[in-house]
Amino acid sequence: MNELQVSLLVLGGAIVAAVYGFNRWQERKLKRRAEELFQSDHDDVLLDEAPQPVGLSPVAERKPPGRIEPTLGDEPAFSPDDTLPNEEIPPEPVFEEAPPVAVPPRRTFAAGLIDYAARLHADVPVSAAALEGAMRASATYGKPVAWRGLNSRSGAWEDLRAVGPEETYAEFEAVLQLVDRQGAVAAHELEMFCDTIQNAAADLSLTADCPDIQPAVDRAAALDRLCADADVLIGINVIPANGTAIPATKVRAFAEAAGMKLADDGAFYFRTDEGVALYSLCNLDPEPFTPESIKTLSTHGITLLLDVPKTPNGARVFDQMLAVARQMANTLGGLVVDDNRRPFTDAGADGIRGQLKDIYRRMDEMQVPSGGELASRLFS
Repeated sequence: MNELQVSLLVLGGAIVAAVYGFNRWQERKLKRRAEELFQSDHDDVLLDEAPQPVGLSPVAERKPPGRIEPTLGDEPAFSPDDTLPNEEIPPEPVFEEAPPVAVPPRRTFAAGLIDYAARLHADVPVSAAALEGAMRASATYGKPVAWRGLNSRSGAWEDLRAVGPEETYAEFEAVLQLVDRQGAVAAHELEMFCDTIQNAAADLSLTADCPDIQPAVDRAAALDRLCADADVLIGINVIPANGTAIPATKVRAFAEAAGMKLADDGAFYFRTDEGVALYSLCNLDPEPFTPESIKTLSTHGITLLLDVPKTPNGARVFDQMLAVARQMANTLGGLVVDDNRRPFTDAGADGIRGQLKDIYRRMDEMQVPSGGELASRLFS
């Protein structure tokens, strides 16, 4: 071997020895550090008992949200085996439940028995003015139609014709009355009404819900039969006994003394304190009573009228009206007669009472009580 090769061998051996020595030194240093750490006095968070939080007793626990359990402060926990003075057992604490949050009920328009209701829903609220065309079209079917918008704040249905055009709603309801005194809605008219709703929904990108029309048509027919039987006016006439005309001033004086007031239609009305008309008094002659004509007008008779389906407690009101007619006849020297000018007898009054009883029974069976809101709309 020459001199260069010997020098390289010596240098390589020195480098290997240095690396080996350094590694041994690092190994001993890490071993001493690990022994120092494991000999520390720190608590073991898994094996040692956790310290109690300051201010809570040993019986304090974390409870579900919404209910707070009482604590005993710094006093020792009470054991079931312990007793209090005089053996009194502490009552269990009573917790008052928080009152539930009142959520306004989702109210709907009073549709159902005498109405057909179609619903419109908008993903994005639209204005009442956007449905103006549909409202005009629905007014051509010969029956009253109500258009409502659901106020999201109050939860109440609002009449679209009574609100400003800028008012917006996400829910709409179009309600067609099925029956009135002119008769029942026809099936084809109800189909046209549904077409109007569907077209409006398509134009405004709304969702329309039109229930099956056949049940509504059947219900309308049944209500129409009720109207035909119950739509009755009972009239009692008072005519002069000697054929001489009665001055209208005397008629007015008697009517006002009996609690009646003259209305714009030329008839006197007896009303409840709430303003509900119970019966009316009108001229038997064609000319109506007016404040001006009464001063010079004479009449050959007057008629007391009872609108049977629209009058609450109709049987009792009939008796009151009959008593007023008889008193008026006595006061003015007249006769109480029926529409055929025959004397109005007690037997005739009993017959009318029987008819009233039957009519009101049928109205109750159809859930249309006399004098109520449904009867007022149905017989309008």
